[in-house]
Amino acid sequence: MMRAITTGLLAAGLLTAAPGHADTNQAAYANEVLGFGVPGPSDVILNNGYVICAALRSNTDTVATAGAVSRNASIPIDQAGVEVGAAIRWLCPDQMWQAKELANADQTVPGVTWVRVGADAS
Repeated sequence: MMRAITTGLLAAGLLTAAPGHADTNQAAYANEVLGFGVPGPSDVILNNGYVICAALRSNTDTVATAGAVSRNASIPIDQAGVEVGAAIRWLCPDQMWQAKELANADQTVPGVTWVRVGADAS
C-alpha cells in the first residue's frame, strides 16, 4: 500500500519538488562561488558549502568559518568569505542571521566584507 502511494506521488511530481529546488540552489551556489574566482570543480565546491553550513549550525561564527576555509583550502580570505556568504544565501538560509549580524561588525576584520558580499549578492 505504501509503495503504491509513493509511486503515485512520484508520478504526480509531488516528491520531486524539493530536490528540484535543492538542485537549483546547489547550482546557484556553485556558480556564484566559481564566478568570484574560487578554484575547484563544482562538486568539491558544493561539498565545501555543506561543510560550511554544518560549521555555522554548530555555532561557529561567519568570520571564524571564513578563516578556517581560507586556511584549509589555501585560498585568500576574500574568496573564503564569498564562499561562506554564498553558502548562507543558497545552502543554509537559516543561518542568514549570522550574515545580518555582520552589518554591525568591524569592517576591518578580514572576511567581514566578503561574507556580506556573498550573502547579499543578487
